[in-house]
Amino acid sequence: ESFPEPILFSLTSEQLTKLDQVFSERLNKINLSAGIDGAATVKRLAPIVAKVAMILNILRRFEEGNIYNQNSCHPDDFKSAMIIAEVILSHVLSTLKIMKDERIENIYQGKKKDYYYALPNEFTYRDSQTIAEDLGIKLKTAEKWVHAFRNKGFLINPEKGSYLKVA
Repeated sequence: ESFPEPILFSLTSEQLTKLDQVFSERLNKINLSAGIDGAATVKRLAPIVAKVAMILNILRRFEEGNIYNQNSCHPDDFKSAMIIAEVILSHVLSTLKIMKDERIENIYQGKKKDYYYALPNEFTYRDSQTIAEDLGIKLKTAEKWVHAFRNKGFLINPEKGSYLKVA
């Protein structure tokens, strides 16, 4: 409140170049291994690095009592933000791998998979039973399958008797 103007933060030109270089390399590498989901994460992560560096830098300035209207990013804060981003990216890639392995087509085969794909994005218990009959699936079996889909996280059950597919 004591500043008449907003506090401005900027990365140095060297830091911007490094950020662009590292994330361009990561984008190319991730695009091949994790596809569009991984690439989207890398694209979001670069601005997050700048925000984390800004927070670390401002905290450093507060501790030192040296808050100015214009603050250039300290090299240690930039380095820390890049390390944090690397850890985040490794966790995201692990999660994406797990998610890829747990896709419906990797878990279920035959009629069970066909039944899942026959279900609309939103449906009721009664709808699931009608679809089961149309596919020649026993009603008790279909009921078990719907519960299995829900327990695996492919469906949510927002209220009794209604279901939503999780994209």
